Amino acid sequence: MQQGKPAVFFFSAFLHRVNQGGVFLNKKWIHHEGKKWVNEGIVTEEQAQRIAALYPEESNKKITGLLPLFGSLLIGLSILSFIASNWDGITPLFRLLIIALILVGFYTAGERYLAKGQKSLGNSLIILGIISFGAGIILLGQTFNLISYDARLFVLWSLAALYYLYREKQRIFYLVALVLIGYGQFNSFSEFNSFSYVLFILFAAGIGWYTYKANISAYNWIFSFGFSLQALLFFIDMDWNLFWLLLFFTGVYALFDLVENHPWKRPFQQTAVITGLIFAYFLYFTLTNNWNDNLSYPNEILYLLLFIAASGLSVYGKRRNGNMLVIWELLIFVPLFLLTAALSQFVTGIVYLVMLFIFSGLMLEYAYKTENRRRMNAGIFLFLVVTLMAYFNLAWAFLPKSLFFLIGGLLLFGLNAILQRKKKEMLNGGGK
Repeated sequence: MQQGKPAVFFFSAFLHRVNQGGVFLNKKWIHHEGKKWVNEGIVTEEQAQRIAALYPEESNKKITGLLPLFGSLLIGLSILSFIASNWDGITPLFRLLIIALILVGFYTAGERYLAKGQKSLGNSLIILGIISFGAGIILLGQTFNLISYDARLFVLWSLAALYYLYREKQRIFYLVALVLIGYGQFNSFSEFNSFSYVLFILFAAGIGWYTYKANISAYNWIFSFGFSLQALLFFIDMDWNLFWLLLFFTGVYALFDLVENHPWKRPFQQTAVITGLIFAYFLYFTLTNNWNDNLSYPNEILYLLLFIAASGLSVYGKRRNGNMLVIWELLIFVPLFLLTAALSQFVTGIVYLVMLFIFSGLMLEYAYKTENRRRMNAGIFLFLVVTLMAYFNLAWAFLPKSLFFLIGGLLLFGLNAILQRKKKEMLNGGGK
């Protein structure tokens, strides 16, 4: 192989891109993989060493960087627990003074360390300030008998986290903001029986915009799952039939088919598919076991028309962008529950089971055709889960339990061996 800079440049650029994508590398990993590259003739020994030299040792820095975080958390917890245990014996005015001092102390110390370049310690102190801010509002509310009727506390709390997220652009603030907004929405739903539109706006605009600009794969997936949970709470709060939620995700899936290369396309579409799988599993168990006494269905004609429109939009987008190979994913959204108008509930449930087997088979076929390891592993897992689900549901009642578990175990081992052998045969030289 040619000696010189091109190979080093190529690999260092590749590794930098991997880091930007959210898969963080360390020097130990690069040394380990570098030996493989040398053995395979991809790079020379000298080039592997030069690539590794571009990445400084970070393991010790990461470990020592966690110490100030944990230390500050313990100190903060000790202060808050001490105050809470002696709260009743403190006058209201002195309580207010203590909370103000704690807030100013944490924020001032955090800003000071950030200015010195000690980001780990500075960020940990700022986080303690954010935690103290929300805890202080709660304690003051108890002190002055203030009653909350909505999620206003979490709105203010989340704004503080979002401010530092946009200013510092650190993962820890992303996590804190996400937790505060998510828990605030759940708290609003459980405590006040209402969906907080303000928190949803903070999630969609605040977290969403930052996620879009950061363009980190992990953030995109987290945001898509968070959006799904927000949508679920909204539909429950509106007391809408949850079958409309399935149609909503069908529409989300179809809309992303209209764009060719968007960082949110795969996370949102796969989240929609997962939602469809959850519905299919639920309906299979519900319909085959007659658990649907309180199950109500949407207007059949309207639902079917909207589903056809969404499916047509998806097919159009796939055809335009050359993605017809994954058209089989639409199968999971087909409203088979409408068959209960003509078939018995048990038969409709079995139709769902057959559909799940077909869906997992199509996923495996697509994975084998494209040599996509992730899809292949997902297809194998899905096929085994569907098989196990059907076996437990249909054979539990009439087989002796010892024989039931024995047959089930042998069945899974056999299927897994067949699928893994097929996987090795198809990949052979590698895959995605």
